[in-house]
Amino acid sequence: MLILEQFEIIRRMVLIDGLSVREVARRLGHSRKTIRKALQHATPIPYRLEVAKPRPKLDPFVETIRTWLTDDQQRPRKQRHTAVRIWERLRDEHQYDGARRAVSDLVKQLRRELAPPEVFVPIDHPPGNEFQIDWGEVTIELNTVTTKVMIFCARSAYSKATFVRAYLHDDMLSFLDGHVWLFNQLGAVPRKLAYDNLSSAVTKVSKRGQRELTSKFRELRSHYLFESRFCNIARGNEKGHVENSVKRAERTYLTPVPRVTSIEQLNEHLASCCTEDLDRICQQTKQRYGDLLQAERSTFLPITSGTYIAARSHMQKVDRQSTITCDSARY
Repeated sequence: MLILEQFEIIRRMVLIDGLSVREVARRLGHSRKTIRKALQHATPIPYRLEVAKPRPKLDPFVETIRTWLTDDQQRPRKQRHTAVRIWERLRDEHQYDGARRAVSDLVKQLRRELAPPEVFVPIDHPPGNEFQIDWGEVTIELNTVTTKVMIFCARSAYSKATFVRAYLHDDMLSFLDGHVWLFNQLGAVPRKLAYDNLSSAVTKVSKRGQRELTSKFRELRSHYLFESRFCNIARGNEKGHVENSVKRAERTYLTPVPRVTSIEQLNEHLASCCTEDLDRICQQTKQRYGDLLQAERSTFLPITSGTYIAARSHMQKVDRQSTITCDSARY
């Protein structure tokens, strides 16, 4: 097959230099049919298989394989046929003696037909419309001990401004405290916050997508009056802004692994990194993240009910030793 450079040479020799098709074919060692093809098309035409190649051994089983793959769509993901398993079943149940590679190629083709690739439409977020929330797990050296900590990440979908804070656990109290800290940093409340279906906020997701929320999350939401949006199950791309922030925190703010003496010291480092990021330039608007954040502040909700107390309250009975038990610890 001729490459683009050869097409250009042929076309130049005939159309510019005035040589005949016969002469160009003689000089370059190509057939006259090839020379005429180059004159008809400025670039090489990729080879296209107009008629599918016959598969005499496999063709009788195409509909069987299609049925298996269709049934798989109603099965648990971990119990669906792989291409290798389909080949094994054909071999054992239908005496198929063809190549495994042929089965793999057919399975790939049928899967594309049965489940076309998803198409995603980017969302244009207006100022102050949404902050996205997520957790990430990272490793640090805390007092020379390798320790896993959780990072609470929040990012504006409009300005890309990012806020990151570390906690020892991603429990309910840390979840609530992260929100209080975020709102205090902003001096206001974003109108909407987006989440995964994390257990600190959601207790149950019905088949229709309706969610039962934890009482503490409802309490937090009622206090600050923000709206909430929850992603579909296993659809992290629906809050891609904060997903990117988690990755940036892991690979930039926390690489190399920080060596700190306290979580407070780590949070000072994270705050400094987030402040530096406000000088980054948004590729779409060509403006600083910090300037975009300042512009959207006017759209935030005011904090009218004071600071929410991120705590749990328990009624406890004092024992004879004047102590109480809480979370398996005695006080």
